[in-house]
Amino acid sequence: MRPGEKIILSNGQSATVVVNDPDRFKNIIIVRLKNSELRVIDKRNKKLI
Repeated sequence: MRPGEKIILSNGQSATVVVNDPDRFKNIIIVRLKNSELRVIDKRNKKLI
């Protein structure tokens, strides 16, 4: 997943990838939800943390 890529979370929400840096964050991705809220998700199962 690259920054700017749109993904669907496990709860059905759509989000845009902001940060996906495996060197800094091994198991998380930072995304922006539709309401412009930044959130952290689990990389493996795409659940909000």
